[in-house]
Amino acid sequence: MPKTSELSPIEKMLLTKLMIDCSGETARALSEMMNKKVSTAADSPKVLLINDVPKLLNSEDPAITLLFTRMSGAIKGTIILSSTADNILKTADIFLHKPLGYFKNLSDENVSVIKELANIMAGYYITALNHILHATCDSSMPELSINPRRAIEDFGFGSVYTEEILVLALKAKFEIEGGIKEDILLLFRKNDIKKILERLIVNTNIVSNMQFG
Repeated sequence: MPKTSELSPIEKMLLTKLMIDCSGETARALSEMMNKKVSTAADSPKVLLINDVPKLLNSEDPAITLLFTRMSGAIKGTIILSSTADNILKTADIFLHKPLGYFKNLSDENVSVIKELANIMAGYYITALNHILHATCDSSMPELSINPRRAIEDFGFGSVYTEEILVLALKAKFEIEGGIKEDILLLFRKNDIKKILERLIVNTNIVSNMQFG
């Protein structure tokens, strides 16, 4: 892995705080919308090859469902909602006012609701990112996948299995009342990592020698 994949302690601190702030706002809004308690915790930021990303997507269970939304504008990236199929279906139960466990499989009845949840959560993150970074970003409509290794080909980062593509990964874990656990992963292009860090440093009045080249 190139030397430029390393983040300094200050850069890690700034990026972790960014994810904590964005996730906290999202959890509060989600809690009000669902009328459920929602907690969240942010992992340490990572810079890694994009074909290693599937390991970060709810790695406790290889059989996962994920929904991804592409970011466009001042900063480009992808917002991913991932969890087990069971947890994803339980969120559809809540939105459609069904008892938990009502839906057993993805169907025409629940897929549109699941996509709307991903769209809403992506919207919360976009709003928070735009505010914190003083940026103007937008997002596409979510796409659903049950195959992470195929999905990363559609994230818009290039030829993931023929090029060495580095991305910044910011991950947060969510737990919704009722034992529903889901992950949000923000992926940013290597070319935008320095831009994000510079905006964070300017907005927090921190002087740092940028380590990520």
